[in-house]
Order: sequence, then structure tokens, then C-alpha cells
Amino acid sequence: IESVTGKSYIAIVAQDDAAHDEFRQFWSGLLSSGSAQRMQKTFVRGTELWTREYYKVVRLNDTPHHVMVVAINKTRERELNERLMIELQSYKQEHNISSDK
Repeated sequence: IESVTGKSYIAIVAQDDAAHDEFRQFWSGLLSSGSAQRMQKTFVRGTELWTREYYKVVRLNDTPHHVMVVAINKTRERELNERLMIELQSYKQEHNISSDK
């Protein structure tokens, strides 16, 4: 996380993100609504990083002037969630419990 703290958003997203319609739609919606949040997966030095990102547009004279972003590392939480789901599935199989219970 220290390697991305204080960096420009575009400096840490995948290079091809800027070409995707989803990327453009997100920023267009952010600029019109003034705030947004999303869960994002990026790669930093080859390591998967999941973040919950919160965005707020700062306006000057009713014109977007700056975008503030707070990103919270959710990688470990995701890993633990995935592990829990695997353990739960294994337990259900072991004890002959159907998945809908």
C-alpha cells in the first residue's frame, strides 16, 4: 500500500482500463453525481490488490476541480472470505448438508 499512497489514480490502474467503456462511464457518473464508490482489483508489482474506493469531486466555481480518493485495502478480507466459503462447502459435503441450508 505504501507504494501507491499519494500517487495519481491513473498511475496505479491497469494501462488498458482507460480504454474500457466501464472506466469512462464510471468517471462520467462520478463527475455528474459528485461522489461514488466501488470495489476494484488492480495489480501492484505483480500482486493482486483489492480495494474499496470512495470518490468525492471537489468543485471550484461549479466546475470539477479535483477528485479526492480514499482506497481501503480489502485484499485480506477477500482472501478470508474465500477461505471461509471453501471451508463451509467442505463441511457441508462432509456432513451431507445441502447447499441451500
